[in-house]
Amino acid sequence: MSIVPFILFSIGLVFIIKGSDWFVDSAIWFAAFFKVPQIIIGVVLMSACTTLPETVVSVSSSLLGNSNMALGNAIGSISFHTGFILALVILLAKPEICERREFFLNGSLLLGLLAYVMLNMKFFGGIPKWSGLVLLGIFALFLMGNIARAKHSPMADESIETYPEDLRRMLALFIIGAALIFIGAQLLVKNAEVLAKMCGISDSVIALTVTAIGTSLPELITAIIAMAKSACRLSIGNIMGSNIYNILIALSLSAVVGDIKAENAWLAFHTPAAFLINLALVLFAVINKKNFSRFDGFFMMVMYGVYFCFMTFWGVC
Repeated sequence: MSIVPFILFSIGLVFIIKGSDWFVDSAIWFAAFFKVPQIIIGVVLMSACTTLPETVVSVSSSLLGNSNMALGNAIGSISFHTGFILALVILLAKPEICERREFFLNGSLLLGLLAYVMLNMKFFGGIPKWSGLVLLGIFALFLMGNIARAKHSPMADESIETYPEDLRRMLALFIIGAALIFIGAQLLVKNAEVLAKMCGISDSVIALTVTAIGTSLPELITAIIAMAKSACRLSIGNIMGSNIYNILIALSLSAVVGDIKAENAWLAFHTPAAFLINLALVLFAVINKKNFSRFDGFFMMVMYGVYFCFMTFWGVC
């Protein structure tokens, strides 16, 4: 068995993660340099950039006609974010349930979006272009709501310092980052298909495991840093937001550029698994009065572990 596809897949993953890092940093710098309001930087730009790796991979997969990879990367990331990363944060840190109204609104929105995706799969066999446009419309409304709330934030008037001498360096990072993202996505998607065929498994399993987990590394690293700095609320907000944007940006754009066809397993197993894991999170927030308990994190991690085992070891794909 040749290891070349695995090496190229790994290189593609590294390119996407590092390229996204450089691209996001430079994009935020340019926004500040050209006096774009802090609200727009924080709410609009950062919201889109947190899901940049998933968006690039899913859209590239859709353009190449690989619906399984497009769906697997987006849905798989949502399951991994909540069932592993957020479960780990809860298990180790027992974070306080702050801003309950905001949490329930975001949690309900995410569950509603997953239900909408499942309804599309049941009645249309996937996510057609028009449905992708509906999701983009919801994204616009969600964004406007976030901007309206951000205007009342005490951080709204803060500015980011920029220096003209950094212009060339940031321009280089922007161009190199964009190039790495584009090249990395091509390497990752094409070699994921090769690996799936070589290993005798479906490309949806590759997307739901290796690709989804790989593109979720930024969220995992953020969660670890946040725990080290006793800022677990940042992890919860970042992960909930990333899950929502995986549908409203990554999945919607993938549907718009190419109709996404869904096999039976997506409706019967993968998407319901993501729904149930996130439903457990919302229910635990309702049950607990102040903090999440370690049992909550353990239970969610077990849910993800059972799902992962059924998918990888018992061939439910």
